[in-house]
Amino acid sequence: MQIMTIPAFNDNYIWLLHHLEQSACAVIDPGQAEPILARLTQLGSSLHYILLTHHHLDHIGGVQQLLQHYPDCQVIAGADIPLPFSATRVKHTDQLKLANIDCTLKVMATPGHTLSHVVYYNDDYLFCGDTLFNCGCGRLFEGTAEQMLQSLKAIATLNPNINVYAAHEYTLANLKFALAIEPTNPALLEYHKQMVKLRQQGLPTIPFQLSSQLAFNPFMRCDNKSLQSALSAILSTPCVDEIEAFRQLRLYKDRF
Repeated sequence: MQIMTIPAFNDNYIWLLHHLEQSACAVIDPGQAEPILARLTQLGSSLHYILLTHHHLDHIGGVQQLLQHYPDCQVIAGADIPLPFSATRVKHTDQLKLANIDCTLKVMATPGHTLSHVVYYNDDYLFCGDTLFNCGCGRLFEGTAEQMLQSLKAIATLNPNINVYAAHEYTLANLKFALAIEPTNPALLEYHKQMVKLRQQGLPTIPFQLSSQLAFNPFMRCDNKSLQSALSAILSTPCVDEIEAFRQLRLYKDRF
């Protein structure tokens, strides 16, 4: 199986799981149908599964058009995700065996960006939708700061070498924000250089390893005393515990 990047809109990534021998594919969060249909034609493959992490239009907008071309395709979504079409529903800790794709994925509920957000993962891959980004996390449209922090902490327990497939190319903007808080962090400055180089070459900064986020992502380091002190000084607000640091960090990023 190979994982292919399909850019969509201005900064979305759709992920295509392609089994070379079976000519079978699964797609994660198809906000647009046209680029997926073009890639499937190029590959000479058919679409067997559509996996959805949440209900925002830039993640589900292409589903109904895809189903017109592949009516037997199975749509899979979290139990409480509101959708305008039918889907096979899965819940936290469920396991999905994608026949013909040679891939088994587990389901994790990650409320925060939306209340019903889920991610799909195994020991090698994490398809995290809008919960985790490279050096960032999703906005809190429905959930609370407490929920998002717990979702990120749950992700942090996974294999640190797992490859994370986020749904947006937000990395340079996220790093600009991270460096505004810790402008002299040498490891963060070096990571920024690496990500800038990738973008200058026209390459995506995703996937990335989870270990990089444990080291550089401020939203996953809210228990770090140095980060708490820096944030407190910038905001003139005490951020002396993990949840308050996360809450203030998210609010600050929203207006940054």
